[in-house]
Amino acid sequence: MITESKYRGTQDYIRLLTDLVTAAQYRGTTTYQHIATIMGLPTSVGAPC
Repeated sequence: MITESKYRGTQDYIRLLTDLVTAAQYRGTTTYQHIATIMGLPTSVGAPC
């Protein structure tokens, strides 16, 4: 069974994917905080959305 993703195909998903691919291409890194900011998620454990 395939579960639909609420993010897949959205602008946030595309920005996140681009960020991860760019980090991989240049052997760089990205942080959870940066990803969380893009996705509108809490930037630390216990932080409100």
